[in-house]
Amino acid sequence: MKKVTAVLLSAIMLFICSVISSNAADKPIFQTNIVCGNPGEIVEVSLDLLNNPGITALSIDVDYPTEDLELTEVKGCSLFSDDISTGNTKTNPLRISWFSSDSQNKTDSGTLAKLYFRIKGNALLSRVNISYNPENVFNNALQNQTFSTK
Repeated sequence: MKKVTAVLLSAIMLFICSVISSNAADKPIFQTNIVCGNPGEIVEVSLDLLNNPGITALSIDVDYPTEDLELTEVKGCSLFSDDISTGNTKTNPLRISWFSSDSQNKTDSGTLAKLYFRIKGNALLSRVNISYNPENVFNNALQNQTFSTK
């Protein structure tokens, strides 16, 4: 009886853990990839939007240590039919914005933009951080959409 109980408890725990990780994997997220490089090199950092619940506009801030990294270029990746807007690329944090010109929710997931950074002389483990004001990511019913950042 103890073996049967132990097997059942193990199966239940496995099921609960898989449901929890599945739910976490389905949550909307803005994330950047991890890249490595040497001083003087230019590295490409992707800004990805995953598990998109449907949005019609967004505005994301990308912050980076200017003592370690120099932003050299930003390219929109045509994730949506309308391109991104960056404003002044010399401003840190850099604001990346997008809105749907047809006011329809877009549910595509993938790479929103690629940012190119030159690594400066003594840079060590520099982080590119993403943040956003929850009021600046919404759907066509003007309901805010919550994303985690990574």
